[in-house]
Amino acid sequence: MAENKRLQEATAVIRRGDKETGREMLLDILQMDPENDTAWVWMSAVVDTDELRLECLEEALKFNPDNQMAHRGIAKLREKGVGETAVSDASPTTPKLSSTITATLSYFCRRRIIEKQYQLLPNEFAYTVFSDSGLFDNTKFRNIPIVPFPELEPLLPYFDAILFRKGGGSFAVTCIKVRDAQKIDNVFVPQALFVEVGQACLRHAPKVMYGQTAPITFEILEFFERDFMPDDEKRLATLKRIPGRKKVMVTVLAIDTFSRKVRKNYQPGVAGLFNAAYPNTINRWLAEEHTFSEAETRRAVANGGVKWGSILLGIVGGIVFALAIEFLLLLFQWESGWVVDMIGAITAVLIAIYARKIRVDNKRQGIITAALYGVVYYGILLFLFGYWLGLIWIWNIGWMIAWGAFLGRVTDP
Repeated sequence: MAENKRLQEATAVIRRGDKETGREMLLDILQMDPENDTAWVWMSAVVDTDELRLECLEEALKFNPDNQMAHRGIAKLREKGVGETAVSDASPTTPKLSSTITATLSYFCRRRIIEKQYQLLPNEFAYTVFSDSGLFDNTKFRNIPIVPFPELEPLLPYFDAILFRKGGGSFAVTCIKVRDAQKIDNVFVPQALFVEVGQACLRHAPKVMYGQTAPITFEILEFFERDFMPDDEKRLATLKRIPGRKKVMVTVLAIDTFSRKVRKNYQPGVAGLFNAAYPNTINRWLAEEHTFSEAETRRAVANGGVKWGSILLGIVGGIVFALAIEFLLLLFQWESGWVVDMIGAITAVLIAIYARKIRVDNKRQGIITAALYGVVYYGILLFLFGYWLGLIWIWNIGWMIAWGAFLGRVTDP
């Protein structure tokens, strides 16, 4: 009964012209009841392309073959020739995906593209989901087109979407695959292929200290719409790889689309042992799918990702925390040292990063917060408490800035 009421609310919102909100409400309904044929019909009214409309209507008929609205909608789309021709010869991948997972994948891609300036490799998913949306209109977004990259093309048959980024200190590739209960998919990419493709991409990798080439990083995100099997565990575990001499690193995350969380984390080295911040970032992204704002994120990117209100909050929080520790140490007549100052700086940086709704360019946010915190904190000690700081405070602020850069880097999505 509650689902029917929710569906009525969604259809009322769509009739008022608010398709974005209506789509989010329908996604929630379909997540709870994926066999709701009426919801699938309404979903066909709010997706962006005729191909996705056809897929929604076919989903409705799969659960209710007598749904006349779905039959009429499919007939109209067939008259337009939808679904009868291939998209492009440049599209060697992918089986059809459900509308729900398509929405999630397109959201992931949009977020990578907008926040991190990734580019999308051309395949059926890229053309179907994005070519009609205006996202890749070169007159508006010159730096994020759908771009062919020959060295990465050997991976296309294995994945539903592939993104890559040359810059930001690394050459990073994100490969996304859906494991669907409706399909038997025994084609798995071997680790050796990642090494071969990564070696071919090394000439595009940025240079780091002393002219060394930065490693190529492959990140594999597998979305499971079926049970996670022991064979999956073995297969994914064999893919992870530290850079080594060949400078190719492979990280794998298995994502459960039902719980919408990272189920297994296959990260090589120390990061894998301690389950570093990155899987938590993916969980946060999954939770934010229906509240994500492209316009707000673009504004944040245009502003360099720096949020001054969060920086101010972080500085105040860090100083209060550090001074409280200083006061407690004085009560017990213990000497305080630079460790207390550093704890306050770390607190300030973490508050400044996590207080933002949209976390873009955490590294810059961390560096600015740490620097301003150090100046303000030592200023308070100097002028209000009469501390003689000497030149050591310059050294300490330098360490604070280094910590700010490190925390920003490890918390960056």
